[in-house]
Amino acid sequence: MNGNIKKNINRIIDFFLLVVGLCILFAMGREIIQIVLTLFNGLDQKIMTHLISQILTFFLLFEFLIMILRYIEENHHIPLRYLIYISITAVLRQIISSHDDPLNVLFMSISILVLMVTLLVMRYTKYPEKFHLRKK
Repeated sequence: MNGNIKKNINRIIDFFLLVVGLCILFAMGREIIQIVLTLFNGLDQKIMTHLISQILTFFLLFEFLIMILRYIEENHHIPLRYLIYISITAVLRQIISSHDDPLNVLFMSISILVLMVTLLVMRYTKYPEKFHLRKK
């Protein structure tokens, strides 16, 4: 009985993730159109900043879509590294869109560094042989 309940719940989750995925695809299409339209409006510094923000928004949406696909492919499990990638992209987008306060930019940059170190530690603990740090 528990197996059937779990399968049904997973099917419901998969259905809702499909709906969310379709919404993300729609938003990605809209972002591509906005990026193309922005390119034809001339490129001064303000427009370039807006264009970079739009491109980063597109990549955030893309990463969310990939995360949904990986969740379904990997038996309803989300690898932590995908969440960290999304976090790094989100912080980068925030730095680009609001870079007026230098202290705030410093703190956000430090948060990216912490996230990158976290990825490195995760990779080291999972694949220590790649770092040539085997115990002798």
